[in-house]
Amino acid sequence: MQKAIAQFGRIDVLINNTQASVSGSPLPMQTRDHFDLGICSGLYATFYYMRECYPYLKETQGSVINFASGAGLFGNVGQCSYAAAKEGIRARSRVAATEWGRDNINVVCPLAMTAQLENFKLSYSEAYEKNLKGGPMGQRP
Repeated sequence: MQKAIAQFGRIDVLINNTQASVSGSPLPMQTRDHFDLGICSGLYATFYYMRECYPYLKETQGSVINFASGAGLFGNVGQCSYAAAKEGIRARSRVAATEWGRDNINVVCPLAMTAQLENFKLSYSEAYEKNLKGGPMGQRP
């Protein structure tokens, strides 16, 4: 963060959009190293960047964009650690949006409309609509 501040003088937006993982390995084949890779590069990285950027984002009334994935929503085969990390990121985003909204920091966690999400919408329309309207402070996620 100090290098960014030294170079640009401020932080207006934080985008957490990267994560390493071992995909395609079924749950019984996942090792601790596989799990740690997903959690450390996704969930922990998001945590540390958000924590360190907070004072700067508060000053500029900036934004945080954390990317999650449908893998956690749908239980994609072979994506145990990836899905777990992305669901953690989604939860952290909801909490931060509620806590940081009073500081005028916008925190979002977008989810692209995929075929699986479209199927969820069709199969569980009530839950889908509740999700859309359930954002912190009455905002749509």
